[in-house]
This record gives sequence, structure tokens and C-alpha cells, in this order.
Amino acid sequence: MFSFAKLFFLALLTSAEASFHRDVIASGSAKSRNLRQAEILHKKMADPTSDLHQDLLSKALPLKEFESKHGMDLGSPARHLADENDGEDAAEYDMISFSGYSLKFAKCQPVQYFSERALEMGEHSPMITSDIVILRLCPTNSCSDSSEYGCHYNFAEYAMELADYVQIMLQYAAT
Repeated sequence: MFSFAKLFFLALLTSAEASFHRDVIASGSAKSRNLRQAEILHKKMADPTSDLHQDLLSKALPLKEFESKHGMDLGSPARHLADENDGEDAAEYDMISFSGYSLKFAKCQPVQYFSERALEMGEHSPMITSDIVILRLCPTNSCSDSSEYGCHYNFAEYAMELADYVQIMLQYAAT
């Protein structure tokens, strides 16, 4: 009987050790692999010459334009600069060069806005909630990895749908 109890206890320790190795040690190496992959994506996102940087900017809109398109106010403190063209800037967006600027993930937030389409469709509420990602475009020479938002001055904020952001990031995480 004593040998059976000893054998049972040994088997219990072995399975506990295997479980610890599987759940903690192996999981830790997967976490460090994921962290390395996240660091690589972060560097690609900050590099203005990377395809990831370009793909994110192709989907993102300047924050004010995103707000007006969706009829919302995200409370951004951005100021408007004087313009000689009386607001006819649509063609100018195609002329902007982003070289020398890095993208930094700023935040993800749910926003609620009024939707006439939801009202017309007979939805329960005309208010639509959408998740968006705010990206900050900072001068590369002053963009800091240790800063939560990358930079605190001379920046532009861009917004995009969370689904678009996740799709692009997953595409580059797979490569």
C-alpha cells in the first residue's frame, strides 16, 4: 500500500510539473515571442517607408475629417491653421508627403453618433456606436517609444475604424 501511495504521489508531482511547464514556462516563451512580434510591428508602423505605415495611412483620415464625415466630435484639442484656399483642401491631401513622420498608436475608443440611415431602417435607436483607433503622426526625430502618445507637440491625429486597423495589423503580423 505504501508503494502505491508513493507511486500515486510521484505521478501527481510529475503531472503537476508537466502542467506547470506547459502553462507557465511554454506559455511564457509564447508571450515573449508575441512581444517580439509586437515590437517588430511597432517599428514597422513608425517607419514612414514601410508598407504597414502606408497601408494604415491609406485607411486613416485626419481626425477633423473623420469627425465631420461621421457627424461627431471627439473633443480633440487640434487648432485650425489659416488657409488661403477657403477650405478647398481635398486635392491637397494627395500632395502631402509623410516622410520624416512616424505613426504611433494613441488610443482606441468607442464613439456614438447619430445615423439617419439607422432611423430610416427603423432601428430601435438612431444612435450608432462604433469603435475607432486614433493614430498620432509625429515627427520621427521627436517620436519616443517611451512616451504614451509618441510626441506632445507638432503632431497630427488620424482616425480609422477599428476593424480596418485590426485587419491591417493581422495581415502584417502573419508575415
